[in-house]
Amino acid sequence: MDGKALEFVGISEMLTTLIANGRSAQEAASQLGRAFQTGQIRLADRHGNTLNEGDYAFMAEMLHDRAAGVATTRNDLGWLRVKDDAIGGVRFQFELACGLSDKGENEPQATMTRIDAVRTCLEQGMTPANTVSWAAFYERVRDLADGWVDKKQGTIKRGFDDKTIWRDVKRSTN
Repeated sequence: MDGKALEFVGISEMLTTLIANGRSAQEAASQLGRAFQTGQIRLADRHGNTLNEGDYAFMAEMLHDRAAGVATTRNDLGWLRVKDDAIGGVRFQFELACGLSDKGENEPQATMTRIDAVRTCLEQGMTPANTVSWAAFYERVRDLADGWVDKKQGTIKRGFDDKTIWRDVKRSTN
């Protein structure tokens, strides 16, 4: 896996990229806020220290207020950290969560087995309950391994339930 997959991208760069891809400032802020709150993008500082849940809520609120033109001292102090790109996430999580990439350039294009999909996600830095939520990890594995009967309805194929994927992760990390 090359370094681009785990490349750090700051929040201000995320916003700039979304705006350059046709979103308004408000749409970009809202989309990032949702991705932070749902765990699709795990936030950390440049040293790899993950943020706590309170920080996630604050970042989402700050982005929303900023997009709406509401300025507060608390938000302005938070914005300084964002503007510095002192806080951000992993580039591939950002690109996938915001629809900038259907498939990461480091991912195989063909359907793979469930266990290969789990290993691919782990190799790309997706660590359930750490860098991504379990729900986002399960969904990604199902996407890679064609584990859906009907994704829109949330119907999964046999052998792609949460517990089975969880067991695959435990076997792969031990």
